[in-house]
Amino acid sequence: MRTKLLICCLVSPVCLALPVAAQAHTLKTDGTVSAILHLGPEDDNPAAGEPTDFLFDLSGPAGHIDPSQCDCRVSVSEHGTALYAGSLHGFPQVEDDDTIFNSGFTVTLPRQDAYSVTLSGTPLVAGDFPTFNLTWDVPVSRGAEAADPDPFYAWLSTPRNVLGAAAGAIVLVLGAVLLLRAKR
Repeated sequence: MRTKLLICCLVSPVCLALPVAAQAHTLKTDGTVSAILHLGPEDDNPAAGEPTDFLFDLSGPAGHIDPSQCDCRVSVSEHGTALYAGSLHGFPQVEDDDTIFNSGFTVTLPRQDAYSVTLSGTPLVAGDFPTFNLTWDVPVSRGAEAADPDPFYAWLSTPRNVLGAAAGAIVLVLGAVLLLRAKR
């Protein structure tokens, strides 16, 4: 029993601190309208200082929404400051994981930070689909940076890693307390 507890105490913090791969495509839904956001060209891993394609696949109650039939507006902001705002337009079709992305735009995100992408739309023909408003959080954690952080401390830059380290420390302390109590 003690051996199993000791193994759990040692392995848990390591598992909690492992990085998680970025989700390839992000689906958002507003009522009966949904959209998948894909970031290219690096498969949903944008780099600061490099052009990033923001590609969308829109669908509504009747199926695929043609961007030419939508008054769709997009914006990209960083901490509430707009970096890009415009109309969503047709984009050279990209097929990925059985999804067809045919609308989008390209923008360069200036630095490693958290960005917000908002897509809102109303149908050009009333009743084709309901008005919608969708928002995605887009983290940028690679690319141009004013100064490269010390790699030893770089893992602290994500909340998941900090929480994993804290949880690991708690598990180690609890494991040590349980082992000491078991010896008495």
